[in-house]
Amino acid sequence: MPLHRMGMDSMTRFVPVYKGLDSIQLEIFTTWGEKIYQEKGATIVGWNGEVKDLETENGNYYYKITATTFYGGVITEKGPLVLLK
Repeated sequence: MPLHRMGMDSMTRFVPVYKGLDSIQLEIFTTWGEKIYQEKGATIVGWNGEVKDLETENGNYYYKITATTFYGGVITEKGPLVLLK
């Protein structure tokens, strides 16, 4: 059961767009596997391309999304993310 879509919204945030999920967790990693962003909840605002209130560099990052459906099923989606400003 894939997520509906992912992309940048009008506020330039990387955020999953979804329906029918009870909770969702978004994690962003550097190329070397260092976790630089994490957010969890029933609704999330997404990653704005900053780490500790500083803009990150253009480059390759990875995302991992773990979500729980209303029926208790767990969905995991992960993949590359290219950040260009």
